[in-house]
Amino acid sequence: MKIILPAFLISMALALSAKGQSHVIVGHDFDPFYYSDAGPGVQGACYDILKKLCDATEENCKFKIAPLRNMLRMLKEGEADIGCPLGPSPQRGRVYYYSEKVFDTRYSFFARPAVAKKIKDYDSLSQLKVGVFSPSMTEVSLQQVHEYMDKKFKIHPEKTVVNTLRKVENNSYDLAYANADVAKTWIKKNRSKLVEVTGLGEPTEYSIVFSRKKFSPAEFQKFQTKLRELQHSHALDEIAAKHNLKISLNEEPEEARNTRGSRRTPATKNP
Repeated sequence: MKIILPAFLISMALALSAKGQSHVIVGHDFDPFYYSDAGPGVQGACYDILKKLCDATEENCKFKIAPLRNMLRMLKEGEADIGCPLGPSPQRGRVYYYSEKVFDTRYSFFARPAVAKKIKDYDSLSQLKVGVFSPSMTEVSLQQVHEYMDKKFKIHPEKTVVNTLRKVENNSYDLAYANADVAKTWIKKNRSKLVEVTGLGEPTEYSIVFSRKKFSPAEFQKFQTKLRELQHSHALDEIAAKHNLKISLNEEPEEARNTRGSRRTPATKNP
């Protein structure tokens, strides 16, 4: 027995290690992409996709939720392995591996109906108070509009998207600038009367990111390949439909996306 037991334990350890590494996955509270409810725990489209990826690669994955700033730090320093969702930027591309774009989404303005019907174009924003989640790429997009408008409206940074929307509801701000899918989800769940301002805003995209401190290029590509396989099997489309989102993987190489910079913004002469 003294000989059999250690041998048994060793064989069990080898069997477990053969199933793959253990990964920490982190996301920020961004319903319907990634969020946590008291009962079920972490949920959302990112969770559903990454759970399937972990199963497909036989990896053991632990899911966490953190404020966006903490999420970025955890991925940068190697405290977390994988993050979702995250928008593209040249700076982030030097710190993380970006998957092919997974979600097609957009930034948009939201307001009370009486305010929304008065806004016809970007000039209509003059003298208005606009709330935005900060720091974020949403804020960067709004700042570009701000520059185009010669800073004729006031930006009010908020720590969460929800705070921004609530302050529009209670008349503290005229408008919220937010991810449209996140704002619409909150509006539906809370039966809010806020509405989207049509014709303004800009498209964006979100990806899954991998810490360069934790993944080699080959290890990252293994996940990238499995992600593409999930798309071919229509599993991603099913997840998107469940969360009322749009999946849109493309063929652009990850390196090109990491270095191309920001997309066309609404702060152009032809938005």
